[in-house]
Amino acid sequence: MTSAARSSLAEWARLRGFEPAAHHRLIINEIEVFLEGNDEVLLLFAPPGSAKSTYVSILLPAWYLANNPTHSILAATHNVEFAERWGRRVRNDIADNAPVLGIRLAEDSKAATRWSLESGGEYYTSIRVCDPPRGARSRPSPRSSRRRRRACRERGSDRNSRIRSTCCA
Repeated sequence: MTSAARSSLAEWARLRGFEPAAHHRLIINEIEVFLEGNDEVLLLFAPPGSAKSTYVSILLPAWYLANNPTHSILAATHNVEFAERWGRRVRNDIADNAPVLGIRLAEDSKAATRWSLESGGEYYTSIRVCDPPRGARSRPSPRSSRRRRRACRERGSDRNSRIRSTCCA
């Protein structure tokens, strides 16, 4: 099972207790084809509840790092709770399945949102939020998606290069 779980995201999912349905197998196939190719971006569109987060944010990072133990992963989300939950779950999956994955956490990797492997690979989370433009902080948040996008564009030049950004992507 060790080599099967490392060579197939679907097998890794099964080992973790998830039986991929037909639409999950489509997601897995697109991920694996993307990782083998030269494309720089993969966009997955599926309705809420279709397990995008399970396969992309929880199962994929450990499996990817098992196959690329010196690489780094930047997981982006819109709130701290998801960042901590997903980071902790991936970290714990690696700790619990080190023999199967063939990777181990570094001894000092205790944080949920930033940790590393003994092999040098790393996992970080990025929180992306969109604050209202300067001067508008006392007004209510924009309600329409058009107003939120405009607020993000207005704040776009105020970004910094740190992991935590002050504006949505």
